[in-house]
Parts: sequence; C-alpha cells; structure tokens
Amino acid sequence: MYGLAPANYSMHGSPAGLARIDALFGLKMYTSTFTASPLVFGAMPSLHAGCATVDACFMGYVFPRGKWLSYTYVMWVWWATLYLQHHYAVDLIAGTLCKLLSALESRFRHANNSDSGWHCLLRRKNEVPS
Repeated sequence: MYGLAPANYSMHGSPAGLARIDALFGLKMYTSTFTASPLVFGAMPSLHAGCATVDACFMGYVFPRGKWLSYTYVMWVWWATLYLQHHYAVDLIAGTLCKLLSALESRFRHANNSDSGWHCLLRRKNEVPS
C-alpha cells in the first residue's frame, strides 16, 4: 500500500484483502480493527506461519497417519496470508524457520532429560517414570 517508503508509525494500518469480507457482509469489523492498530509493521517474521508449522510437526508426530492433513493446514495458512496480502513470502519463510529452529533448540536442550519434551506429553498413564 505504501510501497517502499520508510516505516512511519503515523501511517494507518490496512485490512488489505479482509476489506472484501467487510464489503460482502456490510460490516466494518476488519477495516476498523486494522486501521486502528498501533502496530502497523508487525509482520516479520510471520508467526501465523511459524505456529502453524510447529503445530503440524507436533500433530504429525502424534498422529502419523494424519500428518498430510496437518501439512495441508500449513499450506492453507500460507496461501491465505499471501492471498489476503497480510504477509510476503519472505515473512512466512522466516517465521517458519524461526519456529523450527526454536523447537529444535528446545528438543536438543532437553534431550538428556526424560521428563521433558514430546515424549513426556505422550507417555502412557500407566507407565512409571524412570
């Protein structure tokens, strides 16, 4: 909307593609919310993409047969944020990489601790902790 102009926090936010939903239903829900936001430039990295990716990895681990559904959800989130013009592709890639690196770092940090990480969450109720 503003091109490559320097960041200026007096600029108003934009509902971008969500304005079409307001127009369709005769509302001003997205328009009023996004134009009143004090954080106009908060999209890098995209935590929409990052959280969806980590959630998909976890659900794929817990339910291996349904992992395709989890990864389909990630692609849908990516498509929606690009289509609605709320993120650039680089925002999505950066958000995904940040979350994956964070998850890997956490997993390696707790690798020697048997009471942390996903294995602890997935331990059967009748198992006695070691």
